Amino acid sequence: MFIALIAKTDIDLIGLEKGELEEDEAVKSLIKTMESYTNGGLILIKEKLEENPNYFLQPTSFLNMILYINP
Repeated sequence: MFIALIAKTDIDLIGLEKGELEEDEAVKSLIKTMESYTNGGLILIKEKLEENPNYFLQPTSFLNMILYINP
């Protein structure tokens, strides 16, 4: 998950290594990206629950939701 977070966050890793980018700024960017994906996922779960309150009682409900989002 951390590697995916690094890939999805626009951080200049070379600049970070050279000291041109502060570590705190890089960490804040990573946290912001992680929070964005987390909030987006929670919104999708909320929407599914509003459509069907029993949706997540199925054993494969989360897998079905992921496949539906990323066909």
